[in-house]
Amino acid sequence: MFPLHQGDELCFNMSSNPHQQHSIPQDLILAQYAALHGSDTATKMENGRRRNLISMDNNEVARDQKMMHRNIERQRREEMTTLYGSLRALLPLDFIKGKRSISDHMNESVNYIKYLQKKIKELSAKRDGLKKLSNLSFDAPPSESSNKYSPISSVTLHPYPGGVEIVFDSDFRGQDLSPVKSIASVA
Repeated sequence: MFPLHQGDELCFNMSSNPHQQHSIPQDLILAQYAALHGSDTATKMENGRRRNLISMDNNEVARDQKMMHRNIERQRREEMTTLYGSLRALLPLDFIKGKRSISDHMNESVNYIKYLQKKIKELSAKRDGLKKLSNLSFDAPPSESSNKYSPISSVTLHPYPGGVEIVFDSDFRGQDLSPVKSIASVA
């Protein structure tokens, strides 16, 4: 019918390399072209396959990064919810009353902090004032403008079957003891 070669002989090329037996004619043409032009096209084709594998690995890496990002974000939201609940639990009911949103609670938290700071300043001023009064009344020497009675250094109570003995230990410097007498007579 159709001759394969000029001599009507049937020829087969058998190679000792098993990888060349399954070569596609296009690969053979490319390999021959590469051999003629000095470039390694077969290596480029293998690199293309490697790039394809690398791109598959990159897709897996990208997917893993997305999953890791989602997990981190989920943990952050859970922590924020826990912290928000703790903050809400610390606020008095007067500051939460009628408020439902997180932003309202945050604003009320700021208001509560300002309220506490104001209260601390007021109490500090009151404490300092009381300290000054106590230091002036006990540490100041008697003067003409101050109270004519010096403070009592100590008071001792001794119970007796018929009453109580009250002992005042102080230096009145010869002043009238009528206020002490009136207190003792009332008792």
